[in-house]
Formats: sequence, structure tokens, C-alpha cells
Amino acid sequence: MNRAVPLQRGLGSLVTLLVIAAVVIGGVGGFVEVASAQTLTVDDDGSSDHDGIQAAIDAANTGDTIKVKPGTYDESPKIDKDRITLRGPNNGTSATESRHSEATIRGTVSIDGASGVTVDGFKIAEGGSELTSGVSIQPKSSGAEGITVNNSIIENMSKAGGGGSGDFTFGILSFGGNLSDVTISDNRIANVGVPGGTQGVAVSLENLTGTTAGSGATIERNTIRNISSISSQQTQRPGTGIALRPNFKGNNSAADIGSNSFAELEIAVSHPQGDTATVDRTELATVVVDDPN
Repeated sequence: MNRAVPLQRGLGSLVTLLVIAAVVIGGVGGFVEVASAQTLTVDDDGSSDHDGIQAAIDAANTGDTIKVKPGTYDESPKIDKDRITLRGPNNGTSATESRHSEATIRGTVSIDGASGVTVDGFKIAEGGSELTSGVSIQPKSSGAEGITVNNSIIENMSKAGGGGSGDFTFGILSFGGNLSDVTISDNRIANVGVPGGTQGVAVSLENLTGTTAGSGATIERNTIRNISSISSQQTQRPGTGIALRPNFKGNNSAADIGSNSFAELEIAVSHPQGDTATVDRTELATVVVDDPN
């Protein structure tokens, strides 16, 4: 005759079986653990998790923070993972304020096909080799979003390259797929280009998307100085502070540009006609509206 199993005992047996199954499945790789975000440290003297920024990026997982201590880093780190925060010793401190000792990157910081990346509190400058740009944002064809570059000093870029004619030099540059939700704030960008040799552009953003000002990019409270021009009988190529390059994807380069400081350049802001761009003209040397058609 069949005997009824008490409910409590039956549930207990079921839980036991589930636990055993979990152990067995986990033992053969059936369960995937979700790692929590971690903070990795970098110091050029070898006293931290890593002595180079690229090594830390390679070891990082999506969502991790990399904290870089003061020092000199002769490398061009490439960030190709989403939601990586690269944090220098001056994170949160404007480039125009009193700062701690710098973490100086003597190479280009590339954001390659990644979204949700923050670069905060560094000095990026030429060292042993010339640079075409200090920060290069390169969305893939699928696009990128949520890129932040702030509280950094970007200076002394002199190598010609890019821009179609191959004789441009940039502080911050984007090219490639669509880009949205970019924030560039509280930076000092200076000494970009070689007078008579390359046309300097402090901030050049291509293919911004959005329907309202700021949904493509917010560019504010930056100090931009000494951006070179090319001037000859054959060509006039003005040094430019902020350029929203024509959106070849057919979208609107929606940007909010304000409270920036400009000096020693010819054009403060250039953007395509018809863009949803809000430009604070009160502090600008010149505003040029280019028609991409």
C-alpha cells in the first residue's frame, strides 16, 4: 500500500535534490558566476596591481575601475571594453584648479568600440614621440554612447594625420560610427598643432546623434588655448576650438556647448548648419556655421 509522504519532509527532500544538482552542474561549469565590479590599481614603480595602464585594462572586466597613481606612463592605452573607468590622481579636480601630482600618459588614449567609458583626471602629452591626438574615440559601425573625458590636461600635440587631408592635429578626436551622450568638461586643451604645418582642432566630434541639444554631446567649462592654423597663398585653415564635423550618417549633431574659454585660435566653434546645437556665444572669439551640403 502506498504511504503518503508528509509535506514538510517532501519539500526537504526536494531542496536536498536541488542542492545536489546545483553542486553537480556547477562542477561541470554549468553555472556562470557574475563578478562584481572591482578596482585595479596602477603605479609605474611596480608597487600596485599593475605597473602599466594597458596591463590593467587587459586584466579588467566590464564595469571595473582602474585607479592610476602619479607617475609617467610611456604607452598608448586602448580601452576596448564597456563601462571601464580610468581614474587619475586628479579625478574630480578641474584642469584649471590646483592639482595633485599628475599621472602623465605620454601617448594617445584610444576608446575603441566601447561604450560607457570615463577618462578622468590625467595629463596627456607628447613624450618620446609625436602624437596626432590626445584622446581618440573610435565607435564601431554599431555606434557608442556614454563617453566622458573630464578634468584632464591635454597638450602639446604636433603630429600631422587624419582629417582627410592628413595634416590635422587634434586634442580630442572621434571618428567612425554614430556617437551619443558624450561629455567633455573641465579640461585644459592647449598647444595643438604646429603653426603653418598642421591645422589644430582641440575637440573634433563626428557623427553625433540626438534630437535635443546635449543628447549628442555636452562640451562645457573647458579651457582651450593656442590651437594652430595653416595660412598660405594656397590655403587658409584656421585653428579651431570645437568642431562638430558633418554627420555623414544623416543624423543631427545635437550638442550643448557653453562656458568654455578660448584664446590664441581663429575659430571657437564650428558646426554644420541645421544642427540642434546650443552654443553659448558670450565667450567665443568666433562662431562659424558650416553647411555640409
